[in-house]
Amino acid sequence: MLKGDFLRLLPQPDLAGAEEAYLTAIRGANTGGRHLIEIQALTRLVGLRRQIGHSPDGSDELASLYATFSEGFEEYDLVMARQVLG
Repeated sequence: MLKGDFLRLLPQPDLAGAEEAYLTAIRGANTGGRHLIEIQALTRLVGLRRQIGHSPDGSDELASLYATFSEGFEEYDLVMARQVLG
């Protein structure tokens, strides 16, 4: 996930590389059952895809994952996901 963030911040951003890094983070977090990391990476992926105009942007997946949480809605990562879902 951090690799994706770094690639987006370069003077000449590598948005395709950032997208792949986020997808890799999502797959790894999903496989390991790490839902908080998964929602972090998915939130960033949706933001990136919206930035570049990619459709679908992944917001359906983000909404589905967000719906699995039953507590902690004031935590930063869930607040950010909710804002992206708007």
